[in-house]
Amino acid sequence: MHKHQLAILILGAGGSSRLGQAKQLLSFGVSTMLNRIVDVALQSKIGNIYVVLGASYDEVKSSIVDTSVHVIHNKNWEKGLSTTFNELLSLEMDQGAKKIIKSGMYKIKSVNIPEGKYDIDTTSDYEQIKGLIKY
Repeated sequence: MHKHQLAILILGAGGSSRLGQAKQLLSFGVSTMLNRIVDVALQSKIGNIYVVLGASYDEVKSSIVDTSVHVIHNKNWEKGLSTTFNELLSLEMDQGAKKIIKSGMYKIKSVNIPEGKYDIDTTSDYEQIKGLIKY
């Protein structure tokens, strides 16, 4: 990637162990959760969209409708976020990327996504959120 090139990175490698099924494949309107996220990313017109997959790789990859996105296979997904890119290697196990974001190493633009405040870790989370979010 060039120095000033924009990209969207969609992290979808997790195993959704608390949920008991692939979160990426949950129904979300007429689509799946992952495809809805990809659709929103495509609407941004940024052009470089990367989806990182790991758990249930084959099934999740084959569910992606838009073939213009770049799929990255993180074979070490069970070790956490720190296995996605070189800069993240300085993180330990499942430590978040906030350290890198706040370092000033990259120009970051925040985008307010009200629906982004929700987290789905259990079936009850999913059922509650389905009633709250308009898709």
